[in-house]
Amino acid sequence: MNKCLLLGCFPKVWKTAKVIAIPKTDKRKLHTVQGYRGISLLPIPGKYLETLVIGRLNFFLESTGQIPPQQYGFTAGRSTADTIQTVIESVRRGRKLGTKCCLLTLDIAGAFDNAWHPAILARLWELKCPPNIYNIIKDFLQDRNSHIRIGDDVSSKRVTKGCPQGFVSGPTLWNIIISGLEILSKASNLEIVTFADDILLKFHGSSHLAVLTTVENTLSTVEMWCKKHKLETSKDKTALMPMFIRKSEIYKSHPGVTTRGITVVSRLKYLGVMLDCKLDWFPHTLYLENKLLRIRNNLVRCSKATWGISYSNLATVYKHAILPVITYAAEAWQSLISKRAKNKLQQIQRSVLIFLTKAYRSVSLDALQAIAGLMPIEQAVSLYKDIRAISRVQPTNAVIFQLRKIETPIKTKGTHPIDRYLHVELTGVEGIAEVTVYTDGSKTEQHVDAGMVAVKDSREIHTETQRLNNECTIFQAELCGIRMAIDWIQNQRKKAST
Repeated sequence: MNKCLLLGCFPKVWKTAKVIAIPKTDKRKLHTVQGYRGISLLPIPGKYLETLVIGRLNFFLESTGQIPPQQYGFTAGRSTADTIQTVIESVRRGRKLGTKCCLLTLDIAGAFDNAWHPAILARLWELKCPPNIYNIIKDFLQDRNSHIRIGDDVSSKRVTKGCPQGFVSGPTLWNIIISGLEILSKASNLEIVTFADDILLKFHGSSHLAVLTTVENTLSTVEMWCKKHKLETSKDKTALMPMFIRKSEIYKSHPGVTTRGITVVSRLKYLGVMLDCKLDWFPHTLYLENKLLRIRNNLVRCSKATWGISYSNLATVYKHAILPVITYAAEAWQSLISKRAKNKLQQIQRSVLIFLTKAYRSVSLDALQAIAGLMPIEQAVSLYKDIRAISRVQPTNAVIFQLRKIETPIKTKGTHPIDRYLHVELTGVEGIAEVTVYTDGSKTEQHVDAGMVAVKDSREIHTETQRLNNECTIFQAELCGIRMAIDWIQNQRKKAST
């Protein structure tokens, strides 16, 4: 592996992929190629080398600030919920300023399948990629072959474009290509948010006509960029949604919109949520209702009042399959949801709880929640939001203040992959330590504790304990004990140096 990195060479034997066709969920397309997803099975050693190369490439991109801030896909510490929240906050900010705005969604057709290799290399050259990384990626993209077997027939093809599913480097290489769209962010009345191949543009201006002029100019720029990189936008997934407007005829009749066949809508699906032009989230709750209705109907076939799946198992399905669907991206919409949307969420929970408890339809929602032993949906969504905030050290309404002192997520940046290694002693000689440190954590129904003790010459030289909140887990207690030991060791080093 080190020799390959040194020479900038990717062995040809590791470039051959075996393609497996997996049917997609839409059965109407199974008679066409688009009805199948091709997964590339690649040699494991090649994936090892690919991981090493991409680790160094990611370090270069992060250390030099080459990853655009508007890219949320395949980026550490960012998720779809963060992307949605960014879009919503931008729209609300524009409304407070009294400007007109609209959202435009763009989807690159077959993005990963059509990523042009020369465009990737040209972009790396523009970013001044180190020669050793550039050379091995260039060799990695050359002379690639794919084989697919259907029955007794085998077909082979040389691959000159695309980042097939199965590549470790696919997400990073696509981010390199899409980073070229940062030219759009130079416009003062345009904001761009990208998540992988899903692009959302937010236009704002003093009037609707000014917004439409910016839309037309931007679309022309995107079309030129796609043509240069041999890509195309999917017209079926391109939609324009004016925000906070009663009559959208001015958008539907604009030449720049009609000539391109862009659909003007009042609601659109974006990264798993249903955005609407009023941001009251009622269409999203209707979308959730239809989605969860299918899950509920499938469970009904497997559980009746006297036979089938037990309540404990159904409760597990509710907590780990149904509730996550409802709380998805709750940090973006929980504080903005309208009254009718709240009522719809309660109706969704009520229909599920009636099935879980096998109660009569006349039973009240409060009684159903008490019988099932489940919290109201408003509290469940709020709890999910607080847990997400605590895990990211963000402001929250949670009252468990002790958790902030116990857990603080830290991400170490600026470390080159070559320095991320663990030295392994292979001589068989065991090191002799002057001081031995023991740590432990315990949890009972009454308390959660963590402790550490340092022993030297069979004598305790330091002991320390700490009481944790009862909501903490045994794993948090164990980690707290380890943290106490590390802090003590660092203090001893400081005393020795002074």
